[in-house]
Amino acid sequence: VYESPYGSILHPDDGSEWAGQNWISHQGTGPTGGLGVALLNDGTYSFSVHDGVMCMSVLRGARDMDPRMDEGRNELHYAVCGHDGSHHDADMPARALAFNRGLRVLQERHHYGELPNWGARNNNYSLPARHSFFSVEPANIAVGAVKVSEDDWNPSHVVIRLHETAGVDATAYVHTWVPPVIVRETNHIE
Repeated sequence: VYESPYGSILHPDDGSEWAGQNWISHQGTGPTGGLGVALLNDGTYSFSVHDGVMCMSVLRGARDMDPRMDEGRNELHYAVCGHDGSHHDADMPARALAFNRGLRVLQERHHYGELPNWGARNNNYSLPARHSFFSVEPANIAVGAVKVSEDDWNPSHVVIRLHETAGVDATAYVHTWVPPVIVRETNHIE
């Protein structure tokens, strides 16, 4: 199973090379059919699987597109991750996202919050969740993009692109600290 834009797709394990995004997962068959292994990466081009061997292509040599493609020094990061059950059971999209967007630490000096009506000088030194830009639930709903609508470039017309990661029907909830004026469902082309 290969990650694709806003989902995943099953490709045969016949050695053919297929485009992928941040992860692929291969699940065994037979008596240990519930066990699997995933290969996470930070943006390579393609993968293949043959006889249980997972391969990752890390450079492209297509000179017709860009004669200088992938020249010079290249750096990549990857991880091998074992799991029980399917890639859905292992929450592979979230694992790959965590791998690709690691925790960034910012050291801030110790200070009291100054928000009105929030118990100035009597808080835990952080903003309450109600001041989060937005949050989504349930856990199998992922945010793919937050951007200005391409229709008219009005900065007050914001698109929040969501997708479901576990392969099941779900109702998504978006929580914002500023109530939206209008909410419309659209497709990924918008």
